[in-house]
Amino acid sequence: MNPFLYILIFIASALILAKAGILAVDSLLLISKFLKWKKFVVGSLVMGLLSSMPELFVGLSAAFNGKSALSFGTVVGSNIVLFTLIAGAAVLFGGTIKLKSKTIQRSLIFAGFYALLPLLLLVDGQFSRGDGIILIIALGFYLRELFFHQKKFSEVLVKKDLEGVGCKKDGKDYKLFFRYLAKFLLGFSLLILSAQGIVFSASRLASSLGLPLIFVGTIFVALGTSLPELSFGMRSIIMKQKEMFLGTIFGSVALNSSLILGLTCLISPLRVNDISFDIGLYVSGFIFTCLAVLFFLIFFKTGDKLTKKEAKFLLFIYVLFFVIQVLIK
Repeated sequence: MNPFLYILIFIASALILAKAGILAVDSLLLISKFLKWKKFVVGSLVMGLLSSMPELFVGLSAAFNGKSALSFGTVVGSNIVLFTLIAGAAVLFGGTIKLKSKTIQRSLIFAGFYALLPLLLLVDGQFSRGDGIILIIALGFYLRELFFHQKKFSEVLVKKDLEGVGCKKDGKDYKLFFRYLAKFLLGFSLLILSAQGIVFSASRLASSLGLPLIFVGTIFVALGTSLPELSFGMRSIIMKQKEMFLGTIFGSVALNSSLILGLTCLISPLRVNDISFDIGLYVSGFIFTCLAVLFFLIFFKTGDKLTKKEAKFLLFIYVLFFVIQVLIK
């Protein structure tokens, strides 16, 4: 197939995904109001899971085809993208993001730990089924943290948060509820389909150049599958739902590293001496994950906020990561 056609598929999928993100966010806000969920929990669990679906499908497909290196590279690349590119772009676009709650600050530390955990488990040269079980158990601890401590989160979705998405003020909005539920399902479906289009086109275009699967996952597929988080992040910033945006970043990192890689390991263990793996790319990914997590934590610990100046530095980290990954290959 002509490489130009892959580029067209990528662009079309990206445009569809942006629209799907708007549908999903608008409808999710209304649904969350009825369920009286906290903003941060909505972002961490619901949108975190929703936006991680592309990585999940890539991981399962790669595992069943004996190509776990693609899943590993995608997750590592996506986590770096979330901590640097997505967070930095959102701050530059919507202004300073503050951490109002100690519980959210603790969740940030959790997210950093989850980002590093898979890389640490691979130090012994393999990603075994035992490592997969450890990651699934870690997912259980994360879910427990969300549900058992959600009362400590600072804000609940209320009607004033929904004025921009069509919620009536008289409380008689059950018809709207089901209408937005339908829109949410439509947005969900479009997110999945468009993300798969991105993954398909980027993977075929990159593989035609004879690059290792871990490189394809870390750079090309990771960027494609991170578009739902970017779309949701920008939409959340516009609607002044910055707490939900933070929840999405932390939730996506935790779910990527625990659920997706955990299932991948259980289905198809990975060894560093596989032909599809590249030790240089692994070391680079490990270093830049540490840098991204470290500076993200430092910036939020110095003033409990992320400023535009700090966001530019996070973007610089991603650019440097991208360049080094390309130079290695």
